[in-house]
Amino acid sequence: MASGLQWGKDPHDCNPLGDKFKPDYVCFIYFRFDDQNKAMIRHGYFSTSQIPAGKCEKEYAEFMLNEAAKAKSSKDWLTNPNGDPRKECNFNGFTFGHTARLYMLVDNDNVRFDDRKVNPGTPMEKFANLVRFTEYRVDKDAKDFRLIPADKNYAFFAAHLTELSGRQGLVMDNIYLTEDGRAPSREDPRIYSMNFHLLWDAFDQEGRLTTVPIVIDPDTGNMGGQP
Repeated sequence: MASGLQWGKDPHDCNPLGDKFKPDYVCFIYFRFDDQNKAMIRHGYFSTSQIPAGKCEKEYAEFMLNEAAKAKSSKDWLTNPNGDPRKECNFNGFTFGHTARLYMLVDNDNVRFDDRKVNPGTPMEKFANLVRFTEYRVDKDAKDFRLIPADKNYAFFAAHLTELSGRQGLVMDNIYLTEDGRAPSREDPRIYSMNFHLLWDAFDQEGRLTTVPIVIDPDTGNMGGQP
């Protein structure tokens, strides 16, 4: 079912901080396949202190995801006046400087997160393959896109699915800690190879419905700075 061992802690495990975890920021990711050859990614961050009175964290994340969906272009999204988040396109600047909770929406009828579970129907039940961390990442600064080591995950937990704007979306916590319990910093960052796993329902050449696994590989890091 899963694509190998996790590199570090399993992000589907419970948040070790439990109910004490209160994220400083929310990261929202809007992803859509416009066609087989083109994807649209818009994401951003807002401080939980910026959530308007009367709205909860999830409601404001859904509001920003809907704004991302309505934007007519990348420029329109980056200059969208609603709220005061940091905004990016195509996973540029996909980094973290504080504790955060991620909300990710894939806005296609025939694409969904890999919702398979291990130990179903037992107290050990959990998702198996929503998010995976791997040992190597692409060195994007090298001309030959060579692979270089990635840090082990000790920060991302509680990956699960929930309803977001009428679809099944991904939620995950970033507790922003290193392997020895310190907060990362610009001088001591942690850079990960993080993969989101999706399933695409499509027709093969004979017209039969089949499921195609898709991996979204943005790479990310706990880097210090803002947010």
